[in-house]
Amino acid sequence: MPFRKKVISTLVEMLQNIIHHGYVRKDQKGKGALGMFYITYKDQVFGLNTINYVSNDNARELRTYLDYINNLDKEELEQVYNKQLLNFSEEETNLGGLGFLEMRLKSNSPLLYEIKQINEFISYFALKVNFDLNKKNDHGKTHHKKD
Repeated sequence: MPFRKKVISTLVEMLQNIIHHGYVRKDQKGKGALGMFYITYKDQVFGLNTINYVSNDNARELRTYLDYINNLDKEELEQVYNKQLLNFSEEETNLGGLGFLEMRLKSNSPLLYEIKQINEFISYFALKVNFDLNKKNDHGKTHHKKD
């Protein structure tokens, strides 16, 4: 997949996670979840970043799941991804399981995150997905064309 498509599809997935899995107060149902998205760029690395609130229950599950997929190598990631793709069920959509796997595979980098409990109901969730232009792709070439 071309570099631009990887970045754009990851951006879309991150925004969908805010919309579908972000915390919404009961009195705000139907008005959408609050979140923020921004892009960073330093030393040939693009960072796609989101910040939003999640329920504390989801925060615990997120931490466990993100730690799990961050510790998999590329082959293991692909196996888990294919297994989830073939065994897709409603229970697995609660945390965007396939989406996080896709982000991890497309970026070829760990998913950086921070979770902080705000109160008894919600936690702050920040996610960063880095795309290193100097990293070699599957074809042994860097994404960045040097002059």
